[in-house]
Amino acid sequence: MVAAYVVIAAVAIAIPSTRASFESIALHIPFILALALACLVAARATWTRFRLDGTSQSFLFAAAFAGLALVFGPHAFAGTAMLESPSAMMFDPLARLVFAAFAVASLLNLPVPRRLRHPRGALVLLAIGIAVLVEAGAHGSWMRVLTASYPYGYDALRPLEITTLIAYLVVVGVVAIEWRRQRRPFLRTLGQVAFILVVASTLQLIGAPWDWLWWLSHLGLLAASGVLVLGISQQLTRAIGEEELVLHYQPKIDLKTGEICGVEALARWQHPQRGLVAPGEFMPIIEHSDLNGPFTRWALGTALSQHRAWRHEGFDVPVAVNLSPRLLTDRTIVAQIADALARFEVEPSRLHLELTETAFAEDDAQVLRVTGALKRLGVRIAIDDFGTGYSSLTYLRRLPVDDVKIDRSFVQNLTTDNSDLIIVRSTIDLSHELERLVIAEGIEDGPTRDLLVELGCDIGQGYLWSRPVPADELFVWARERRLQRPQ
Repeated sequence: MVAAYVVIAAVAIAIPSTRASFESIALHIPFILALALACLVAARATWTRFRLDGTSQSFLFAAAFAGLALVFGPHAFAGTAMLESPSAMMFDPLARLVFAAFAVASLLNLPVPRRLRHPRGALVLLAIGIAVLVEAGAHGSWMRVLTASYPYGYDALRPLEITTLIAYLVVVGVVAIEWRRQRRPFLRTLGQVAFILVVASTLQLIGAPWDWLWWLSHLGLLAASGVLVLGISQQLTRAIGEEELVLHYQPKIDLKTGEICGVEALARWQHPQRGLVAPGEFMPIIEHSDLNGPFTRWALGTALSQHRAWRHEGFDVPVAVNLSPRLLTDRTIVAQIADALARFEVEPSRLHLELTETAFAEDDAQVLRVTGALKRLGVRIAIDDFGTGYSSLTYLRRLPVDDVKIDRSFVQNLTTDNSDLIIVRSTIDLSHELERLVIAEGIEDGPTRDLLVELGCDIGQGYLWSRPVPADELFVWARERRLQRPQ
């Protein structure tokens, strides 16, 4: 989207006939109408995002785009009257300046939207306020004074254009700094939006006054709305809201008895065009974005709902859900989990939460407080991917966990790599000394399973038994396995 806009701008500058486009009614009406519709779509998309993540960024962009849609919509049908009224065209720099102000404000990540009792009403009032501000400014008496000195008042309004450009440059600079600190996908999207608008504002400043590059500045907003609507983080917002995400389940096997002793819920994205997308392609985006909380609430609710359905069918095994380390700093997470357990009528002991080892690396008091509260609630906690972080094995004695999951990277070559064998044996022995169960993931063959049994590992998980499969397939698999075993 960014590259396409830059190419279009370069081509437009090189073609002299584009200079007459400003005076073309045939071009003006459909173009401004398309811009109004694009802003409306972007407003709806960012509002959907706000309903999921509750951030001021989503709220402010939704309000800004909705306000611009209210501005551009009527102007799309003004036609000849607009082109004959110099002051009427001043809505363009004012609209882009207002959007620049909202882009800068979005970087502050204000907590105000979270506290609104009626956010939809506040959004509508803010959008109307934006439209009124732009229209009043464009048609005000001071604008008529400015436009009297020059056709369309371009020289007089040059300070507005410069201020707009500076605002977008500020956004680009701040986003670049924040991107180095925290690689959140929405920051990348915001950086692309700001860069497009920097190009648009620059072209507006270097172009001839109002007689050709006017539509490139509009096209900048059009491209910006496209980036926000089509970005991967926005696709994931839609996926969560429209239930494109699904959970697959992989069984956990008691290595001593061979019985199913639990399942792990693993997310998949049923993309409408790409089909089933593996978690490696989208989970890092969710993990480093404001969608982390909404995604976890969805996964937890879906897994507990499935557990309840299975229980009614006589298949009552614990279900494990991965919990992001970032959510351990959320002071409401324990209450959210307790509410979900009560809503789906699931015993806390039937929910296992898996946390990566890095969640405990800093021994933060808040992290330990939350995990302690979860333990008191009755939820079982496991360290996932153990051995891939930086903590030592002796660190286990301070962690309020029940299970240790050995990362698959140590299990896959267990029968051929002596170093992996030593690490796995040490982990199992020390975990048992500290009264923790040990789960080995990534078991793909019989010799590896047999060696883990010999080492005293408690639970196994891997393709040897089953890949992660949809809930109905796992239920059929578990029922057939139970019927095939001697009673």
